[in-house]
Order: sequence, then C-alpha cells, then structure tokens
Amino acid sequence: MTQPPQQQPYGTQQIGAYGPTAGFPYQGAPGYGTGIPQQRQPEPPRRKRWWIPVVAVLAVIAVVTVLAVLTTSGDSTTVAAPASAPAVGEAGYLQTVRAVAPELSKFDDPTLATIGRAVCSQPSSQSRQLLITDMASYRSISTGAAGTIVTAAVQYFCPSRTWASQTGVVTTAAPTTTAVVASGPAKAITAREWLLIAKDPDAHQGERVIVYGEVRQFDSATGPSGFRANVDGVVHPVKYGYANYETNTVLGAGTGVSLAEVVQDDLFKAEVTVVGSYSYDTQIGGKTTVPMLLITNIEVTGSTAG
Repeated sequence: MTQPPQQQPYGTQQIGAYGPTAGFPYQGAPGYGTGIPQQRQPEPPRRKRWWIPVVAVLAVIAVVTVLAVLTTSGDSTTVAAPASAPAVGEAGYLQTVRAVAPELSKFDDPTLATIGRAVCSQPSSQSRQLLITDMASYRSISTGAAGTIVTAAVQYFCPSRTWASQTGVVTTAAPTTTAVVASGPAKAITAREWLLIAKDPDAHQGERVIVYGEVRQFDSATGPSGFRANVDGVVHPVKYGYANYETNTVLGAGTGVSLAEVVQDDLFKAEVTVVGSYSYDTQIGGKTTVPMLLITNIEVTGSTAG
C-alpha cells in the first residue's frame, strides 16, 4: 500500500542534492514564510549640527538686549536729555535774555546761546560799551537790555573776560567848518568812488557828493553840531535791525543846517562837501583819523533803533 507523501513544514522546502540540507530555511516568496532573515543595513552617519549652539547664543543675547532696553526706558532717571536741551550753565543766561528782551523771543535757545558766546569771542580790544551799543542797534533792543545781556553772557560763558576802554568814540566835539562849498549840486557816487574818497579825503576836498549812513554817536561829547556815523556812497538795506555801513566818518553841520531832529541810530541821506581828513581823541588816549564831511542838506530815512 502506497504511503501518502509527508507534508513539509510550513516555511521550509527540501532542496535537491545541490542545495541546502533538508529543512534549511531560505528566502521565500512573499506570503510563504519568513525565509532567510534580512540583514539590517547600517544607517548613514548623522551630520553634526554645529549651527544649533550658535543660534542659541544669539537668541540669548537678543533676549538680554530687549530686557535691558525695556528696563532702561522704564526708568526716567536713566533717560538722556535731548541734544537740544541747554547746558546747565546756560539756563540762567537764557532766563535773563527772555526776561529783559522779549523782542528776541523769536529765537530758540541754541541761537540765543550763540549770541551770548559771541560776546565772549569779541577781540580783547573791543570795549564793553561799544559792544552794547552795537548789539542794541543790531538786535533792535534797548541799550539797557543789551547791557544786561552782555553782563549775563560774561557771567555764564566767560567770567574771566576783561574789557578794553571804549574805542572809536569821539571825546571832543565834532567841529563846524567854514570850508568853502563847491558850486553845483551834489552828485551820486558808487561804493567804489566813496572808498576812493575815504582812502584820501584831502585829495577830494571841495567835492560835492551824496552819501548814506547810520548815526553811531551823537551825544554831549560830539556836541549838537556834528556826529559820528558809518557812511557809504550807496544805500544799504536794513536786515535784522542792522545796516552794514562800514566807513567811520565825522559829519559837521554847514551854515543853516539843523541837526535837531537827528539822533543816534538814525539812517540818513545827506548832501555833503568833502572837507578832508579829521583826527580826534579816543577814550583810551589815542587818536584816529577819518574822513570829514560838511552837511549841506540831510534827510532822516529811518532808524535801526526800532
């Protein structure tokens, strides 16, 4: 009786004489058992992530910085003053200026401080009184206010400042003259023609010209018949309360000319005759020589005193 074939174990198969011995497992087809176990492939080496600690350090720095800013901004004692705020030494000066000269309220604090420091930068030969007179004229403020501003500027900006005696001021009366007046009307001249006259007044004696200027001194020292002025051959416009006439000149009244309505800081147009050069004493004991003109007609055209 024939024996039925034996059932092979599941997952194994007999191989012939050239194969593995009976029962040796092998890689079977899917669904036919586990077969020969798969050899696990080694994983590729992981790259070192060097940037991670760098990012971490930067993040810590950013957090610390933000916290520092928030802490500082919350403490009013650590907030720096604005760059435009006046220095401690300027506060008293600025308060004084605004109190005595409301006309200067149009200027901000830095500009007013610059005006004060300009007082200290004047040459050592500058006299205090002449500086006050010029400031009053230039800024269209009273002489008293200008004097207070100069004093405050020295107090706060240059306390060791010393002043020279007043210079450029007539201390003897400006003379009248009986010089012969040339015939014919006064002629208009250019700025250059005036400079030629001012350079050598004696060479132009008797010439009749029209000049423009600003009265710089007219007081008891000059007397009622003459004054000292800054003069030019052409009119200069007034800017910021100042007319830029440059040539220091002495003018005396001719016969029949009244100067009763002329005062310091007046602007004028005058018909004059060139007398020549004139020397006068100054308060420091020296002398200065300037052109002298004889007025035959004068017209007040304005004032820098406001």
